Amino acid sequence: MGDQPELSRLRDQLDRIDGEMHSLLMERGTVIAAIREAKRSAETGSAFRPGREAEMMRAIAARHDGVLPLATVEHIWREIIGTFTQMQAAFSIHVAEGSRIAMRDMARFYFGFATPLVDHDDVGGALAALANNLDDLALLPLSSGRGWWRDLDPRLAIIARIPFFGFPQSVSPEPMLVVGDARIDLPQGPLLYSVDAVCEALPAEIGEIVARGTSGGIATLLVASDLNENALARRFAEAGIEAGHLRLVGAYAKAAAFDARSGG
Repeated sequence: MGDQPELSRLRDQLDRIDGEMHSLLMERGTVIAAIREAKRSAETGSAFRPGREAEMMRAIAARHDGVLPLATVEHIWREIIGTFTQMQAAFSIHVAEGSRIAMRDMARFYFGFATPLVDHDDVGGALAALANNLDDLALLPLSSGRGWWRDLDPRLAIIARIPFFGFPQSVSPEPMLVVGDARIDLPQGPLLYSVDAVCEALPAEIGEIVARGTSGGIATLLVASDLNENALARRFAEAGIEAGHLRLVGAYAKAAAFDARSGG
């Protein structure tokens, strides 16, 4: 019984923290409402800003410490952001292969429960639906085997590669891509190119093969590189790799290096 006063004090402290968190969330909602009004006549389209989101996630990871797993913090933060983004400009997520648990888990983890999910049997269905509503986003697997990026609608672009943090607490180890309106400001990070080529690996100075696939019987690669299009074409030629149909199809932000211990 001697520890009861101390337990009561600690529980009171938790109640105070919870109350402050709730007050801050309500204050954030007021600010978001003001932003929505300010943007009403100035902007249209998706409120998704992958570059700004990446900066915020890096800042969270940099200052995180203690016993709370970083994955938990990321999930809470994404739930908050997803909800408030819906308040600014409603959008849906078109999920390719939406019947797969991994796809739905990642969609919920990354975009929150406030964002409507629209299931599609395959990548083509998700991209077609997105092209009809550019305010939405699409979540696509890299493991489909289809080289969908080769003929990606020019109105669309790859804007994120997830999970952002590749550490053991991630919801799914399977990499996925987010596609959105090509007018969204691309994040600072590796550029993504579609290129028709056959090779097992790329020299480090060229970049990374993110995915392989076929489109109309043609072998195509999705390549991440820091080079611009002309420089990339030149490096392919110098490496003796025959490359065709090279075009920019997006970019993604990378997470900074961090300690993946349980607390971050």
